[in-house]
Amino acid sequence: MASKTDTPAVQNPPSRDGHPACNNRQDHSGIDQQAHYVFWISGFSKGDDEGDFLRYELTVLPEFEAAILNVLGWNNLDESAYGDCLLTAEQIIKIAIAIDVQLPTDLDLFIGVRE
Repeated sequence: MASKTDTPAVQNPPSRDGHPACNNRQDHSGIDQQAHYVFWISGFSKGDDEGDFLRYELTVLPEFEAAILNVLGWNNLDESAYGDCLLTAEQIIKIAIAIDVQLPTDLDLFIGVRE
């Protein structure tokens, strides 16, 4: 379930090519394979370089993992970016449709993998 909060929980990832962490894929083979990981979407005010206040968060249900992987062009969670990845407007629309959730359009939305 989506929720809004004004408490600082995570910082905006450093920008790289306009898409933080997207181009920085890591090998997650050292990750505990028994743990269950899910996609987590976080939102921050657009263009707020100093604002690291989390404005939106959503844990994506595991049954939508394949659809999200497809949108991101990844084969599995091992191909996920290290850290959080800034979503493009097109990716936000496709993910919103795939998971049947209205995502905010007034925020920069990031996606990452959480335990």
